[in-house]
Amino acid sequence: MGHRYQNYFYSSYRLERCRCCGRDIIGRKAIDLKFRHFFKHRVYQTKYSTWCYEIYYGKKLFRHETGFRNQHDAVLFLDVELSKLLGS
Repeated sequence: MGHRYQNYFYSSYRLERCRCCGRDIIGRKAIDLKFRHFFKHRVYQTKYSTWCYEIYYGKKLFRHETGFRNQHDAVLFLDVELSKLLGS
């Protein structure tokens, strides 16, 4: 058996719309160490096969539910617009 997280290192981009706030969110399989320093991800599986994630940026907390099918696609990064709001 291969390493269960080896697919994290395959670059894969796609746009997903958040069901909670309606914003476009960038889904990414590959872990970018540049952003990993600023973002911490906690992923949970719900009873409806959706994924919840929490992103901490400073002292601000955002939580949404998305329709990603697996944990690889649940490694999420904020889009540019929301990042600007968090940074301001």
